[in-house]
Amino acid sequence: LVNGSATVVSQTFSGSGAEYHLSFTDISVDGTIEVTVPAGVAVDGAQNGNLASATFTVVFDTMAPAAPVIISPEDGDTRNTALPVISGTAEPSNDPAGDTITVEVFSSVHGSLGTAETDADGAWSLTPSQAMSEGAHMLTAVATDAAVNAGPLSGELIVHIHLDPFAGLLQSDRACHV
Repeated sequence: LVNGSATVVSQTFSGSGAEYHLSFTDISVDGTIEVTVPAGVAVDGAQNGNLASATFTVVFDTMAPAAPVIISPEDGDTRNTALPVISGTAEPSNDPAGDTITVEVFSSVHGSLGTAETDADGAWSLTPSQAMSEGAHMLTAVATDAAVNAGPLSGELIVHIHLDPFAGLLQSDRACHV
């Protein structure tokens, strides 16, 4: 057992035949542990030792990502499309190495609008998976890491979808006066 960036207080190794188990307890921080089984540590009934194993990495991730931030649209913006691009920032993917952060955006009217992965700088962007209806939508987002640790909701913002420039006007108000 080679300790990477995590601290392991104790571990147990058990098994027989072709199947062995390695258990960790009291892991003090998130991080990685590289595991190898040296040659000869497991012996069968005929006293034949095992071959050395390949090294594999175990990632410990118990920390949820921080709340994402919706940057665009801004609170109170009006968009004239049912599929506005929604973008923001969150914890970068690959921090720790191999971790993927997925941001899901929600509308108070339609529920989930879709998901997007963050890039190495933490930026994300999505076009809703369904058309947003005319009117006000409260948007929120949540970030989830590869270990399925979901962080807190983002701050709320309101975006107005206004598809018909004449919506809400009386027919007589639509007349063009010259």
